Amino acid sequence: MAVLVMNNNTGEVLAYIGNTAGSSKEHSPMVDVIRQPRSSGSLLKPILYAALINAGEILPNTLVPDIPITIGNFTPKNFNQEYDGAVPAEEALIRSLNIPAVLMLRDFGLDRFYNVLKELRMPTLIYPADHYGLSLILGGAEITLWDICRIYSGWARTMIYSETHRNSPDFAIHDPVVEFSNGILQTPRKQQRMLSLASIYLALDAMKNVKRPESEAGWESYMSARPIAYKTGTSFGFRDAWSVGLIHDYLVGVWVGNADGEGRPGLTGYQVAAPVMFDLFGSLPHGEWFETPWEEMVPVSVCRQSGMRASRYCEETDTVWIPEQCLETRVCPYHMQVNLDESGRYRVNSRCYPVSKMQNSSQFVLPPTMARYYRVRNPFYPVLPVWMPGCDPSEQEVPFELIYPHPGDKIYVPLEGNALRGKVILEATHRDPASRLLWYLDEKYLGITILHHKRTIQPEPGIHKLVLMDDLGYVLNCSFEVLEPVGAR
Repeated sequence: MAVLVMNNNTGEVLAYIGNTAGSSKEHSPMVDVIRQPRSSGSLLKPILYAALINAGEILPNTLVPDIPITIGNFTPKNFNQEYDGAVPAEEALIRSLNIPAVLMLRDFGLDRFYNVLKELRMPTLIYPADHYGLSLILGGAEITLWDICRIYSGWARTMIYSETHRNSPDFAIHDPVVEFSNGILQTPRKQQRMLSLASIYLALDAMKNVKRPESEAGWESYMSARPIAYKTGTSFGFRDAWSVGLIHDYLVGVWVGNADGEGRPGLTGYQVAAPVMFDLFGSLPHGEWFETPWEEMVPVSVCRQSGMRASRYCEETDTVWIPEQCLETRVCPYHMQVNLDESGRYRVNSRCYPVSKMQNSSQFVLPPTMARYYRVRNPFYPVLPVWMPGCDPSEQEVPFELIYPHPGDKIYVPLEGNALRGKVILEATHRDPASRLLWYLDEKYLGITILHHKRTIQPEPGIHKLVLMDDLGYVLNCSFEVLEPVGAR
């Protein structure tokens, strides 16, 4: 175990425990783990979240897809192996969902986020961004307890500095950065601030809501309760368990594991490191939470369901305060006007139904794959009415989509133990659960599926064309390439 406790006001190190030997000298107990590069697990997710808000690309409750994905040969999974379909970005951070984090990193840009981490002075990033790929956000890179604590303590110090220097002429330009050399506090210098106060504040606000360990259950009920912003992390193979948290004046970082890298089942940040961290916070003085940086925020109307800036079709809205740079974020694309017949049972258009008899309805409509999983957790999610018989919906959006593969995918299919070509599972989803799909691969009929739209194939290497058609005549085309497997003759 390693522990680091810092004073956020000054950067002073109050406690430095590089490792604990216990009663055994196995697993390299003399290694100073605080300075040792280890897989970061999920510890970088708050930085990505803050960077996206700082860039004006998401709002805290912007819906992010949480669906099965494969990007190249990378197939990330959530820790619970489940999918929500769509989840607010803040909730994705609070629950540490992996798939939304990967998709947010892809949208933000791998190289761009890599440069953010470089600007934060992460010396353990010794390879180019492409070496880490999108797994960078899931522990694909290494970090030290020293560096991650320095970064998050720097966030707190930025907020503290803003509270005491708001009238300073250079406040909006520079923030103090405390440097350390061999554990000794150096003279503070000034550095261009990378993240706005509002983006840091919103990230910390989300981290306050991360579920606490069972030992902290019901903490909100006590008068003496105080908010603690924290993030846990668990590396692949249960080799590293992290928990880093902060209050206004103090930061506590905890790492638990074996210094030699041996994993242990159940060694997770939430179960093992977080309880130690909360115990340490219990011995530190209480204090107020950070002041809201109202000067960087503006009120705006936000769609209650999508969390995006409200469009004219969003019937339920909330006024929320957002960073000023987020005024150009996307307007809600999920609410749409639906034209219905007099009975309200069928969708119609002007080519097949009198406009004077139409009913106009605003409806929340997610893409088919998102809707499939979202509906499971949101039973009141409305089903889009079917088209009236005789109406031509040809100009409308195709009501189904492929979950796997995606157009342009390059798929590696390894050989099986008997040297036969491996199998690929094709999967699609339809907005109407009762619809059938007809499958064609390279102009050969594969069959028909109902309810669960999956087909298994054993494709030859090369480029293939997949065609799907539903009962209403909608057609979806997808070309993908199967790579030559290693060891094939």
